[in-house]
Amino acid sequence: KAGPRKTIFFDPRQTTAAVVTCGGLSPGLNNGIRSIFLELTENYGVPRVLGIRNGYLGLNPESGLERL
Repeated sequence: KAGPRKTIFFDPRQTTAAVVTCGGLSPGLNNGIRSIFLELTENYGVPRVLGIRNGYLGLNPESGLERL
């Protein structure tokens, strides 16, 4: 079943989530990202959701990529 869980092992109000995608264009990717964001913020109450640019490279602070 999709949706929020009855038992979770962290406090969502003190959590920061990040969404990273890797690879080329994918049909429905925007809808998937939107659904993840809405589930985290509306149903779990996560106050901060980040989007990571440039795939896995965006996770590396030594990559030299500009942070926004």
